[in-house]
Amino acid sequence: PETGHGGTELMGEKLRQAVTGLGIPHAKSSVVDIVTLSLGAATLVPEPGMASSELIKIADENLYAAKNQGRNRLIC
Repeated sequence: PETGHGGTELMGEKLRQAVTGLGIPHAKSSVVDIVTLSLGAATLVPEPGMASSELIKIADENLYAAKNQGRNRLIC
């Protein structure tokens, strides 16, 4: 809440780097040897009558975009 696009991007990237930096083994992955994060985030200034589900929909679309673009990334 109360976080703009820049803050969302900064926090998401910190989370992604923190998990990657832990170097947690990912033995069952055929892609990478360690656990990584793909993140989809969104910011939105709601308009009157807009459903909160719209924000979740955008973040979900961004998550799938991150996965489709190679994983271990943030899209917001």
